[in-house]
Amino acid sequence: MTTKYKCRKRPSGLYDVTVITPEGGKSIIYSMEEDRKNNLIRVIREYNEETARIKAIKPRSDNGKVTIK
Repeated sequence: MTTKYKCRKRPSGLYDVTVITPEGGKSIIYSMEEDRKNNLIRVIREYNEETARIKAIKPRSDNGKVTIK
């Protein structure tokens, strides 16, 4: 699972960003400027990539056998 986000542009030109965590947590950040919104999206993407990388190299046990994806 990954952290997801949704952006909505307001008529004022600012953005509302909804962040949804894999655990089901939800946060809404209101009235973000575009630069701050882009920075938040970049951080979320980097976090998702790092989490996927760690998950891919983590050994898994399947009936006593260790497999690495």
